[in-house]
Amino acid sequence: MLIKICGIRNLRDAEAAVAAGADLLGFIFVEGTSRALSPSQAGWIRDLKGTATVGVFRDSALNRILETRDSLGLDWVQLHGSEPDAWLDALGSRGPARTPPRSENCEEVRDEASEGRSRSPSTSRTYGASDSASFAICSRGGASGRISGVIRRVPVPPAGVDRSRVETLNQRGVLPLVDPGAGDGAPCDWEALAQRLGGLDFGLAGGLTPESVADAVRIARPAMVDVSSGVERAPGIKDHAKIRAFVQAATAAAASIGSSTPPEDFR
Repeated sequence: MLIKICGIRNLRDAEAAVAAGADLLGFIFVEGTSRALSPSQAGWIRDLKGTATVGVFRDSALNRILETRDSLGLDWVQLHGSEPDAWLDALGSRGPARTPPRSENCEEVRDEASEGRSRSPSTSRTYGASDSASFAICSRGGASGRISGVIRRVPVPPAGVDRSRVETLNQRGVLPLVDPGAGDGAPCDWEALAQRLGGLDFGLAGGLTPESVADAVRIARPAMVDVSSGVERAPGIKDHAKIRAFVQAATAAAASIGSSTPPEDFR
């Protein structure tokens, strides 16, 4: 299972998330939102080591998404709006992106990354079915490198999440992110989600906190958990103790159900 800390706005918070053991760091490029970043002021993202980076977009032009992804060396693109599915292949067809350092001891990699140091690649394992959905994982479960990939938000209407939509995204090598509130922290019914999406791979967002994430993992069994406001002390300002607690709780819960590594593919 992957752990994503989203809504990061500065290098200090990013390094804290890496040191805590996050697999993915999310950066929001949606103007007018409280956690938005300007690509022109986010060049430091390119130098991050020890984890993969995700650019979050909502109804941006395709050329702007591609320019931001390439200029900042982003590993994943996350779509949160009404972007056409025809874009998915374009966003997932890039060649190898930068590869952060790899090690058999992920904590060692993260410690070095937080100090601005790097090391030579060591043993890693690669999971994934295609160039658009494969990623290198440290042998203890942390992300250490990416090809390019796409995360796609899937809403949760009153009738429940659309299983066929999630299944179609799985087949295309895209990771569906089940988020009932489009980033506003609204939770969903984990038991209903587990019943409807059993056997499929999906990310889970919405109302997760260090106190609730373990139950969410054990009940819904997602391939990824995604948190932003649940590890903050103010909008856009991360609480480093909460980040550590979230990662620890999610990791322990995933291990307890035998899901400490991501699925081998999204199909």
